[in-house]
Amino acid sequence: MAGKTKNSRKEKETTVSTLTRLTLAKAMALQQQGLLQEAKILCEDVLKEHPDNFDCLHLLGLIALQGGDYYQAAKLIGKAVDIYPHNPAFFYHLGVALQELGELDGAMTGYDLATALNPDFTEAWYNWGNALQKCERFDEAVACYDKALAGRWDFAEAHYNRAVALKELKKYEEALLAYDQAIALKPDYGEAYFGRGNALAELKRSLDALTDYDHALSLRPDYAEAYLGRGIVLQELKMLDEALASYDRALALKPDYAEVYQNHAIAIKERRKREEPRTDDGYQTIASKSGTAAQKFNLRPAAFILASTDHGSMLINRFDYRLTGNGGYGVGFQLLNTSSFDHDEVDLLLQLLNLRRQHFGDGVVAIDCGANIGVHTVEWAKFMHGWGKVIAIEAQERIFYALAGNITLNNCFNARAIWAAAGREEGSINVPVPNYFVPSSFGSMEIRQTESTEFIGQVIDYSRENTQATRMVSIDGMALPRVDLIKIDIEGMEMEAIEGASHTIQKLKPQLVIEKIKANESELNSFLSSRGYKTFPSGINLLAVHESDPITSMLKR
Repeated sequence: MAGKTKNSRKEKETTVSTLTRLTLAKAMALQQQGLLQEAKILCEDVLKEHPDNFDCLHLLGLIALQGGDYYQAAKLIGKAVDIYPHNPAFFYHLGVALQELGELDGAMTGYDLATALNPDFTEAWYNWGNALQKCERFDEAVACYDKALAGRWDFAEAHYNRAVALKELKKYEEALLAYDQAIALKPDYGEAYFGRGNALAELKRSLDALTDYDHALSLRPDYAEAYLGRGIVLQELKMLDEALASYDRALALKPDYAEVYQNHAIAIKERRKREEPRTDDGYQTIASKSGTAAQKFNLRPAAFILASTDHGSMLINRFDYRLTGNGGYGVGFQLLNTSSFDHDEVDLLLQLLNLRRQHFGDGVVAIDCGANIGVHTVEWAKFMHGWGKVIAIEAQERIFYALAGNITLNNCFNARAIWAAAGREEGSINVPVPNYFVPSSFGSMEIRQTESTEFIGQVIDYSRENTQATRMVSIDGMALPRVDLIKIDIEGMEMEAIEGASHTIQKLKPQLVIEKIKANESELNSFLSSRGYKTFPSGINLLAVHESDPITSMLKR
């Protein structure tokens, strides 16, 4: 591969006419635009007159490389290297062509010579690392990626491949840090989420691994390998039905996926074994009167649990969390980690209710749109015992059941729960049904899918067959004689609910607390200001108070 001559370029270079230089410049521009055939014709014209023009040979090799003709690329660039062995780019592109041909030893020699001529050649170090990794020389691959990153730290792919090599070396903690860096640089890097999920699975951090697999699938719904990884973790957690569903998705995408078939068969066997009636002394089958049927316990996972919190005893989904690099979020996440949920927001709303009572008397009415499992609802109802009532609205059926349960558990007889979505008008809406056994921030799920729909911890299927027709209500449709406070936290549908309460707002002038992070804040402000409201920022919320409300003078913008 080394050149046949040691002459310098100045000694070797023949006199090239200005026309030839211009022709090569034009050919390079065409090649960079992807106009390969036009570029090739110009290069071939130059070679007719200057067959040893190594720049032209190299460019013609690049054209072949770009067009997928790796053999021709290696041949042409190899000839350029023989004529002029002093350009690191020649050796690098020769290495790329040879690597595409599967000639890894020759490719690595090319990268070696390229980096010898230019020690800061980031791409050469990176590709050398990739070639070493294919040869299962992982320690050396990591060293090459380190060299590449020394020259360009923001090289997401180098961090990712370095992580892959570290995982193969069973250095899982170091691999996690490398995956983290790749994701920080490229947040939509599905392969990095998948790889990090694999490393987390090796460390037996199963729930974190599931979160990463789901994130990978949200970015690449056709990622069969991620469905396999997810299935394996679910199988280890003994969530066999969920594991089988994941394997089925993998096979639908990749019908010849042998590893999935193997794991699928094992999961089926485990499920059958689990379903077999026990015959030990601690278990007896209960025969029917005819003696021909028997009952057996059907083991199944539990999502909702009863927990003691600062807000009272609460039914909580233990999977209601979304882990991030800074910790996590979700109603369940806060309650199970701190025994409390949004303490400052709860206190603010209780103060508002108390002020409404002071200024307008007993009979305070508060509406909780997007009540989730009812932290605010329960707090308000207990606080207003004897002088106010709460109407709580929740669109997700399973979460609504927990809301109703929490109202009952805490003896909140002045609270009423409604299973519905708050919107612009009366009717119905299709609400997606997530998997409540997959760690996710369920309160962050958006009923309507948008281009910027938040990833809550799992992929949400918005197809009609995976949604549930749910009643939609408007606040105006309730025709309430008094409303003092409306809280709206419904993941992007806030404006619709506000418009559905326009008559109530105009007539009764309630105080409003509206989550704004997924809403159009300028649209909200415009709507409210036109109706005599003043708005005040309050964390992720917008507090809106009518100018005639006595507490307006107490608030500062």
